[in-house]
Amino acid sequence: MQPTLGKAKKKLIFSEMIDHLESKGVLFNVIKKDAALRILEETNYYYKLTAYKKNFQKNHNDKYVNLEFAYLYDLSTIDMRLRYITLQMCLDIEHALKVKILRDITNNDQEDGYVIVADFLSTHKLSIEECMPGSNSKTHYNDTLIRRHRGQPAVWIIFETMTFGQFSRFVEFYKFRNGMKDPYYKDISEVIRYIKNIRNAAAHSHPVIMDVAQSRNDRTSRVITSFVKDIPTISSKMRNNKLRNRKVHDLVALLFTYNQYITSAGMKSHRYQDIGDLLQRCKRNQEFYTKNNSLTSVHDFFSKIIDFIK
Repeated sequence: MQPTLGKAKKKLIFSEMIDHLESKGVLFNVIKKDAALRILEETNYYYKLTAYKKNFQKNHNDKYVNLEFAYLYDLSTIDMRLRYITLQMCLDIEHALKVKILRDITNNDQEDGYVIVADFLSTHKLSIEECMPGSNSKTHYNDTLIRRHRGQPAVWIIFETMTFGQFSRFVEFYKFRNGMKDPYYKDISEVIRYIKNIRNAAAHSHPVIMDVAQSRNDRTSRVITSFVKDIPTISSKMRNNKLRNRKVHDLVALLFTYNQYITSAGMKSHRYQDIGDLLQRCKRNQEFYTKNNSLTSVHDFFSKIIDFIK
């Protein structure tokens, strides 16, 4: 049976997009309508810009209060830079974890590198093809590697082909298989699923800070709550309020993991400098957000975390 579709909304041309935003209370005093129209045509697109409306309040008439189009454009630029930084950090973490796991397997006389793959696939009911995508495609970048090893892949082969989501499940699997006595795996096995969330959002260019100012009641991790509790400049009220927002929680999980599991002082210094520069960039148009205490407090929260880990 075909799914029942609701009534399709009318496609808006660019001038109608501007009119629609204005009808919702969005203002065009800082960036004028003609400039905003060019931005929508040439620089960014409607959804990516309007997603950030969720960080602003509405009045009783369901219209936004003190929301300029310029604020949305500014947040979209900040979010773009955040996605670039977080993706780099996720790649660093992924590499560090793979190096550690492969070193442990190599040094473990009870592991041959092959049985562990079969056990992982069986545990999660995955096929080899699912962990080696493109196995039937000669145009896949890993074609030579896949064709040579897809019959019985070793862990060092599967690590080169599996998705980050599958790898995060492998980390959790490995903790219970061989890592119970190694404290290295205790926290990462609990938080890597949150790193996956941020990594996927950044890799697919999904807005990350679209709703970070919203007060929500999402789940929190024991590890991340404990980490923030150790930061003396963050009150329990701020901690509880901010970590209940899923995006904020997962970004903190990324910072915690990077601080704990990246051993290169040079890499840490470089990434923390990038984050510090971004936090400064957030203040370039700080007058935009003086009336948005919920949003400015998120900036304050992350500034305190960066000051602590640096």
